[in-house]
Amino acid sequence: METQAKPNTTGAYVYTPLSSNKNEIRLLRLLPKSSSPTIEIEIFHVETTTKPYYEALSYVWGSSERCHSVYVKELLIESDSDPLSKNLFCKESTSHLGITQALWIALLHLRLPGKARILWIDSICINQADIDERSREVRKMGDIFHQARRVVVWLGEETPENSLAIPTLNSIGGGIEISLNASNALLWWMKPGSEALYLETSPQAEKAKGLNWIAIRNLLGATWFTRLWTFQEIGLAVDARFLIGTQTIEVEIFRAALIWILDQRDDKSQRTIPKFLDSKVTNVVKPFLQQRYQKDFDTVASLSAFTSTVRRLDCLDPRDCVYAILSLLEKEYHKALIPDYTKTVEEVFVEAILLEIKISSKLSLLRHCDFTKDQSTLKLPSWVLDLSRPGSTEVLNQSFPAGLARQESEYLEASTVLRVRGKLPCTINHVGKPIPLAATVQEILTICLTWEPPNASQEPYIKGGTLIDTFIATLFIGGTSVYSRIEKPELFKKEALRNAYDSLIINKSISSDTTIFLSDFETYLPGRTFFNTEEGFMGLCSASVRPGDQILIALGCGNPIVLRKDSQREDYFQVGGECYVHGLSNGVGLLGPLPSGWSVERVIFRGHVRTVFTSPEGKKTQYDPRAGPLPLGWSVCYGVEGEWNTDELGEIGNLRELRFYNESSEEETELDPRLTSENLKTLGISLEDVYLV
Repeated sequence: METQAKPNTTGAYVYTPLSSNKNEIRLLRLLPKSSSPTIEIEIFHVETTTKPYYEALSYVWGSSERCHSVYVKELLIESDSDPLSKNLFCKESTSHLGITQALWIALLHLRLPGKARILWIDSICINQADIDERSREVRKMGDIFHQARRVVVWLGEETPENSLAIPTLNSIGGGIEISLNASNALLWWMKPGSEALYLETSPQAEKAKGLNWIAIRNLLGATWFTRLWTFQEIGLAVDARFLIGTQTIEVEIFRAALIWILDQRDDKSQRTIPKFLDSKVTNVVKPFLQQRYQKDFDTVASLSAFTSTVRRLDCLDPRDCVYAILSLLEKEYHKALIPDYTKTVEEVFVEAILLEIKISSKLSLLRHCDFTKDQSTLKLPSWVLDLSRPGSTEVLNQSFPAGLARQESEYLEASTVLRVRGKLPCTINHVGKPIPLAATVQEILTICLTWEPPNASQEPYIKGGTLIDTFIATLFIGGTSVYSRIEKPELFKKEALRNAYDSLIINKSISSDTTIFLSDFETYLPGRTFFNTEEGFMGLCSASVRPGDQILIALGCGNPIVLRKDSQREDYFQVGGECYVHGLSNGVGLLGPLPSGWSVERVIFRGHVRTVFTSPEGKKTQYDPRAGPLPLGWSVCYGVEGEWNTDELGEIGNLRELRFYNESSEEETELDPRLTSENLKTLGISLEDVYLV
């Protein structure tokens, strides 16, 4: 049933409230293009249960000033007819509605000749002046974009600076095939005779397209790629296409082209593309690429999985750092986090962080904190990340010093203190020269060389081996991606690392064998520095760390955390974020070294990086040999839900993913139930309570 709009004699459109009982949304009918620049629309309500046909517009508001108007036709009568196909509106405009400059230009291009278009547009279909309605409708936006027949992404007008971009992307992306393998790794290849294959095999042809690469760079500079709301909107789309002026490209072709371009960009020694598309440009679009191909898997279902993206992208209201991604999270999040714009930003962030800890049973978000909290305008405890501030450093890969343990924390609300449980094994006593955030490649390599400890070739390391080999391993393992180590393990053997250090760090020589390291150094080392501890450990940490800071191995946290004693409360600590400590990875920080003859490696299971142990007899297992027997009521199972198996080894020799099952609660989890403070006591391992302010 279509609801009658309230007549308005003043000329300004007046919204009719949406019926919450009927689960209504507003849609608009954009009337056909005419010779006049006047934009005419019809606004009506529909029940989402009827699965209405519409397109959702994803765009950037720009200035909030409503300097243009659309003319809204009003209803004459109520009718039980289908509002999507029947024109029940009067012929003359009876009211007007203010819109922004950006939306006005978009609507001029979206009008079709001789045909109306049904659209959902947030600034029109939500009464922005009604805070209660806005809070309710924001909660529905994930469903609105997911149920849309198509999401139309408006990137702006076509200009001489970007006009070559869409044809080039269409040509390249149309020749790329993409799929996921059994481990959820992205696979792609070029079709025979494709433009992509031609450009890859013909450096001169690629070089001749300099203007095309400039146009693509200008296109990727569109503000749309920097907005958090658009990340959710495109991620939930069943079908989507980008529109710039009158040029269009399907989202899958767009992504395929960018995957190819990013691959060319990484080949710094031979390609022309890196000269036009540097990492500052391409890093902006990487979240959109990764999201599309991972969104169906639980690897991106928690708030912590999106934290780097949230901090990289912008939103006008800081509370939307949480609300704008709710529909991408597990159902538990949007059941508990109800958008409420009457709450302060601080209340929303604290609520979100505590919920993440509860649902995930992890303290992953502590890794993103830092000691530069005073740069935030928000009054937050140090353990609560300011999601509205860009992260200064790229998050490190997890080293799992406490294994896959479940967090044991308690929120002391009266004092806003978070009590966590873990070990404080070492104190930092030396910090090297930090690498600036904007450091060039040569600066990074030069500063890394200054970190080398004196007499490193003769001195032993606390965990065995020589100091120089440990220093090199700290740099090349702590400062690189785990995926690099999994894909090319031969480059990370002791002798290979020695050669890479001599070539890259000492001689500043870039070769095919060192390119992988150089790319990772550019990603992970800016904003970080090298440190030593009183106990003889070494590692990498944030540039804000200083001597006297302590390192915490916390249950439920994937990396060690740097703490600083609070100046006002004794035995309380400020949180300074994650670090890498060589020799404490893969459970060593909690359980100690592996038994004699055992070794450890990292592998990928369905998008997860997991730890695999090898016994002296050569048998591989994910079951940590140091943690003792399972507590009463727990058992192990292997595989995926619905396909559980009691054997860890599959028919073709591959390991099945390890999970733990509790018979009483029917909980199934990756977290090892043996790694609790209570169970660890039986192994002679004592933990302490640490209070974070």
